[in-house]
Amino acid sequence: MAIWLTYARGQLDCPKLKGQKNVCNQDECENSDWNFGDETFKGCPVKKITPSSWEYLRAFIFYNRGFLPNPGGWRDQPLKFIRAMEIIELELIRIKEKEGKDR
Repeated sequence: MAIWLTYARGQLDCPKLKGQKNVCNQDECENSDWNFGDETFKGCPVKKITPSSWEYLRAFIFYNRGFLPNPGGWRDQPLKFIRAMEIIELELIRIKEKEGKDR
């Protein structure tokens, strides 16, 4: 869900996602249903994402540009980091494939 939110941030009317506010206080968000991929969630999707998930998404930006968090190559990185980058990459591929089918 965090990947879908990040990908769709410009399309959602959410001040927190757009970086305008640090706190989400929109009541309509709490009572809304959100669809991400094949799943539906109730309530504010931003509040359901853990701080570590946001950090991995942030790290993906640097990873995607060729920067790794630790010295050395990809084999010198923590397995947890490598797996997170793989998950994010695969989910982005799914999002792009779904977009292609929706057009």
